[in-house]
Amino acid sequence: MVNGWATAPDQTKFPSCPKCYIRLMEATEDNPVSPCEDGGCCNFVFFDGASKDGNPRDDNKIHYNNKTSDAYPSTYVDLASYPNKEHFITELPPCRAIGLKYLCPIKLTSDLATTLLKVAYTGVVLGQWTSDNFKEYLKTCNISGVLVDSLYEHAETDKEESRYNPDSVEQDIWELFECFGFLFPNLPMHGLCHGMIPDVLGILMRILNKKKKGENFNKYANTILSEISKLGLSYCKVKDLPKAAWVAENSLAFMRLMSYLFGSYLSQHPLGSSPKDKEVNMHIMCMLNAFQRLVSLLMSKKSVSKVTIDNSMRLFMASAHYLNKVYGVLSDKKHKVPKGERFLEKVETSVLVSIAKKLGVDNAKWNEHTKKSTIINKIRKPRNGELLTFLTESDQKKCKDFVKDEIIKEIYLKMCRDGQECDRSGLDAAEEQIPTNYFYCWYKGNWLSFLATIADQVETLGPLPLIW
Repeated sequence: MVNGWATAPDQTKFPSCPKCYIRLMEATEDNPVSPCEDGGCCNFVFFDGASKDGNPRDDNKIHYNNKTSDAYPSTYVDLASYPNKEHFITELPPCRAIGLKYLCPIKLTSDLATTLLKVAYTGVVLGQWTSDNFKEYLKTCNISGVLVDSLYEHAETDKEESRYNPDSVEQDIWELFECFGFLFPNLPMHGLCHGMIPDVLGILMRILNKKKKGENFNKYANTILSEISKLGLSYCKVKDLPKAAWVAENSLAFMRLMSYLFGSYLSQHPLGSSPKDKEVNMHIMCMLNAFQRLVSLLMSKKSVSKVTIDNSMRLFMASAHYLNKVYGVLSDKKHKVPKGERFLEKVETSVLVSIAKKLGVDNAKWNEHTKKSTIINKIRKPRNGELLTFLTESDQKKCKDFVKDEIIKEIYLKMCRDGQECDRSGLDAAEEQIPTNYFYCWYKGNWLSFLATIADQVETLGPLPLIW
């Protein structure tokens, strides 16, 4: 998902906390903003654990947030079965050792990727790895698809024929050049003009359409766009809204006007008069201004420092994150919370009983021998609409698209805020959960790839317009 990296960012820990968001707003070229001062967030920084020992320390444990699945291998090779041949067996890189519960990001290189392939091959041929173990291990290394399927078949064949040749999985193209570097860069035409700019436009139109203002905005914007089009500016080739058959130049031209168009429209036609509407309005302008600054810097033909680009990229990500948090769902992409990881499945029985009492579904016959599944089934029985009535009006709006366990989690948090019976295990489980079953709007390949590599890429290859 992230160009040149093996990572699956945790949506609760990877974004900037409020304090780091403010620090990003105040950042300058001589003032890089990296680690969170409180250690409470990753601050949109990809920590490279490729050279680490795989075990988190106090100063980096926040970055070890990618929880492994049950399919992640727990054993490797029994060296006692291969006396005097240890030096022939591929060693495990510590950053992707066996049995790890949490993984950190790793920046890939051809050598590291080749080693990871050899490890997976060895796990099948000399160990007891199943197809699921093999694929899951390589998936955590950002290696998947047809290559993995063919390599597994190759490893199974070698195992059946009692042959061990880890060099046979080496990829010729990886040896020819460092393909995980900038020979395959993030391109402005695709990454920005066909990716991030339409994404931002889609986010804003989603909000306006929800408020029944989308069509009115299009009419307002098209009046201005039509007049600009008549000028025949070579650097601003605009087309009318709604977006249809735009080429990269059209997207970039619209980007030049985006802050003005949305800013002037919302100043005359606010989203609403409620405190939340005003807050959403403010965060829209924060995101637009951060995005305008970012694109201007990236598309500049002048030299821009790596620190400035890095701070600007993270500021844009943070501004999009807080717009998402305030407004609610801004993505149609859903994720599934794995069985056993849902809120109700992670808390103690005492927490379940207190929730059941709150919902009025408890049973006087329950005792210490009552199965957790029995209580959970009772708690999940009410419809989502019934559960929402236990929340405040503002929380009901925020949670109306949540899955059932997420609504129940919010009910429990409200119980704690109201001073009712509260258990630490319940709070810990609530903090670990992803806020909704929807991905945040910034959880996109283009956005995360630019975040991870664009500052280094510009420093190495020069301004983006050179590779338009």
